[in-house]
Amino acid sequence: MSVVRLLALRDTPLDVAEVLAAVQDPAAGGVVSFTGLVRDHDGGRGVTELEYEAHPGAQEAMAAVAERIAGELPVHALAAVHRTGLLAVGDVAVDTWWVSAPYGDLPRRSSRTGSACTCIARTGSARSGPVTSGRPGP
Repeated sequence: MSVVRLLALRDTPLDVAEVLAAVQDPAAGGVVSFTGLVRDHDGGRGVTELEYEAHPGAQEAMAAVAERIAGELPVHALAAVHRTGLLAVGDVAVDTWWVSAPYGDLPRRSSRTGSACTCIARTGSARSGPVTSGRPGP
């Protein structure tokens, strides 16, 4: 079974339980995750909603980043899902970068694994071919 278990861009609400189920593994003793929410401000401006649009190469970019991280860290599973469409404050925008690993490795590597989750999320949104781009709504 591939280490990369789930990668998706969706225009429907994200299900945290689905992503957790994708990374559960009998050999894993822990899961590190990053879940991004729409907040009520950005750059000093108030935000009531965000609209995310997927870059045409988003799925391929997500897969490349996921495979790279899976090759660099001792993980059993990795999953990432990102929303597209109109989202309100508090909505889950990124239910992404869930990583399962042996329990003994998590305490020693938690900062590295957590950094990997952040790195993946940032890499996906900051590359020259962004995974997704958001703009504040009205």
